[in-house]
This record gives sequence, C-alpha cells and structure tokens, in this order.
Amino acid sequence: MKRSYISFIVLALAISVCAQAPLSFKYQAYLRNADGTIRGSEFVTLQLKIVQGSVNGATVYTEVHNTSTNAHGLVSVTVGRGSTSSNMSAVQWGNGPYFLNIIVNGVNLGTTELLSVPFALYANESRDSFSGAYSDLTGTPTLARVATTGNYSDLINTPHLAAVATTGSYASLLNIPLTFVPSIHAHLEAEISDLAHYTDDSISGLEAVFTYWDKDTADDFDGSYLELTEVPLTFAPDVHTHAAIDITDLTNYTDDSIDGTEAAFIGWDMDVSNDFVGDMGGLGITNVADPVNPQDAATRAYVDASSGSFSGSYNDLTDVPALAPVVHAHVETDITDLAHYTDADIGGDETAFTAWDKNAADDFDGDYGSLTNAPAQIGDLGGNMGNALITNVLDPVSPQDAATRAYVDLLEARVAVLEGLVGTLITDLDALEAAVTALTARVTAHEIDYP
Repeated sequence: MKRSYISFIVLALAISVCAQAPLSFKYQAYLRNADGTIRGSEFVTLQLKIVQGSVNGATVYTEVHNTSTNAHGLVSVTVGRGSTSSNMSAVQWGNGPYFLNIIVNGVNLGTTELLSVPFALYANESRDSFSGAYSDLTGTPTLARVATTGNYSDLINTPHLAAVATTGSYASLLNIPLTFVPSIHAHLEAEISDLAHYTDDSISGLEAVFTYWDKDTADDFDGSYLELTEVPLTFAPDVHTHAAIDITDLTNYTDDSIDGTEAAFIGWDMDVSNDFVGDMGGLGITNVADPVNPQDAATRAYVDASSGSFSGSYNDLTDVPALAPVVHAHVETDITDLAHYTDADIGGDETAFTAWDKNAADDFDGDYGSLTNAPAQIGDLGGNMGNALITNVLDPVSPQDAATRAYVDLLEARVAVLEGLVGTLITDLDALEAAVTALTARVTAHEIDYP
C-alpha cells in the first residue's frame, strides 16, 4: 500500500521576553496512510530543515528526530533539540522570511512558511542589543552644538558685550575720568585704596593729609641684620648658658667650628647640599591668610596697608629685650637669633645645649620614601578609595572618561523609556500567542489529507 503523510504544524510559544529564550520551538504532526488510516504507535524518522528566503532557498539548519507516533498518529518534537551538526543560534531570525521543510522516512512532505512565533527568538535578541551608548539610540533630539562643546562661542543670540568684559583692561572702559589734579586732592587717607596708577609727577610728597606716606625708598630696611644700627655687642662665648631651644639660626657656623662628634649634638645638620635654598623658581605663594603672629608671612595687602616703614635703626624697634653685653645672664627665651655669631664664639663644649643637633646622619633627606608612618601614596592604593568620594568630576566626553552620577542617572532614565517599549512589545506578543493558539485549534479541527 502506498503511504502518504499528512502533517499539521503546531508551534508553541517557548520564550519569555523577560528571560533567556530557548533556541527551540515545538513541532507536531498527525501521520496517516493515503486511505486516512492513522499510523499510530509507529517508529518514524523525521528530518526538519529551516530554509531562508523562499521555499527553494538556502538551508540554514537541519536536524533529525528518531521518534514514534502515539496511538492517534501524533508525533511531537522540539525543533532545535534533534540530532544535528548545525547551530540554531546562528540563524539570523531578523533576516527572514524562513520556511520549514518536512521529510518523514525519506518522503518529502513539502515546505511551509514559519510564522511569527519563532521570531520571538529575534525579539529576545533585540531586548539585550542596546549597548547603553547614547550614540546607538534612534530618534534622539537634535542638540545644539553648545550642548556638546560647552563653548560660549557656540551659543546663539548671545548679548553684545562691552570690550572690557573680555579684556578686563581699565583702558577698555568708557567715560574714564580725567587725571586727578594734585592741587585739589582733598581726600582723607582712608579714602585712598589704590595708588598704583599715580606717577611721580602727580604727587610731590608735600601733601599735608598724607602724613605717613613714604616716598623715599633709599632709607628702607633691606632685611639685612648688618644694616641695623645700634645693635648690641657680640655675646661673650664663655658664658653661654642658654638651652638648645634658644638657638634658632646657626648659618654663620663652619665645619671648623664643630667637628660633629660632640655627643650632645646628635641631630645637628652639617650637610647643606640638600637644604632648601629659598629659591621658589619663579612660583608665587598664594592664598596666604592675614598674618597673626610676628613670624607669620605677610601678604601684599598687609604690607600695602602699613602706615609707615621701618627706619632701619635698632633704637626704633619695640619690645627689644634688655641685653647685658658682658655677662649675658639672660634666660633661654632671650636668644632668638644667632646669625651674628662667629666661629670663635662657640667652641661646642657648652654643656647647656644638650639638645643641639650636630649629627647630620639622621636628618631628613627630602625623599618621601625616607618618611616613617607616611600615608599610602595614591598609586599604592590599588584603586581602593577606602570608602572616600571622588568629587568635582567633569561630565565624561571620551569613552574612557570616568562617568558622573548625573550621566548615569540620565542613561537610567533612557533605559526606563526602553523598558516601557519592551513592555508594549510583551503585550503585543501575548496577543500574538493568543492568535496562534486560536489558529492551532482551527488547524486541529480541520485535518487535510495529502494525496
């Protein structure tokens, strides 16, 4: 008896958009003889081919199932789980249409087009396809150039700025007053806050209201101790009974003065080659607080506000300690400066200077690596910030830039929009699944005999 096979394909939706889709789908068929007799409980070899483009297109996937029909002639297999040398994951479901070719026991029963259900695999693929990059989004608004450059010159409709707004020059101002006439300067001293633009011809120095104005720089103190007048006599070296904390300046000492072996001067620095020479290399010292203590560094504002200059005379100094030039019986706190001492003044045998540092071997050499209990350098942290924040970061521009929280929050908002679109897609797929279920029922109810 000649046999023919009648197959009805039932595709069961086998994915969830919110989970990883299995690379398979269901196929069912009823097998009958040409006279309609059911071929129940019979072993069959079922070969399935997925064809791309048309019924006669290229075969992109092939598999074989050795299975049996049930008592009613129904055979049920899962496409994607049969014996195969192909790769279901290599099928590009977005490049359809695709067709399914059925061969039972070597008999080709024909090719039918695959409908929407297997393409849920493609929908699942697209769910995770967004790279997270703004440049990969579609339908993005057109941004003004300034939104990406941050350059003021890229703005449109900018106001017209006066020249002084960009030059910052006094000369760019309009309606500048005429040069002041020296003869009518009736302002009080407190009213004058800036005299930088005055010239020698503007003020003669005889104005009565500028009582403390110093216009003679020839007698200004240059900072040298040698320029002082009426300084006390040199201290007698044989009666130095002051403690080591009295000694603040030993710049006049030479190697011949102290040999470095005195036990009491263990930490004395005798190596000047690694000392800071005071050369700032043209750099300024900025953001200095107003001076409080006498030894504080003075700011320019503090100096400019001074009502007078030091005359250079020792007699004009205030709070000068009374020094006995012969017997030097002062307490330790009297000695604040030894810059005028000579090599012959101190022989290094003074027992009162117990803390005098004469050992240069243990002095700080200026190398960070020589410090003890030093904090770990940033490079040694291995990327561990120890729960500290990194603040004031610019928004990222290049792919390798650190992202700010604002940048991440913006991407999260865009992902939320995409999630809404995916939710709509899920609803549409649910409706499609219902339609396929209805179609399956109708196909089952109307079996078709193949000749």
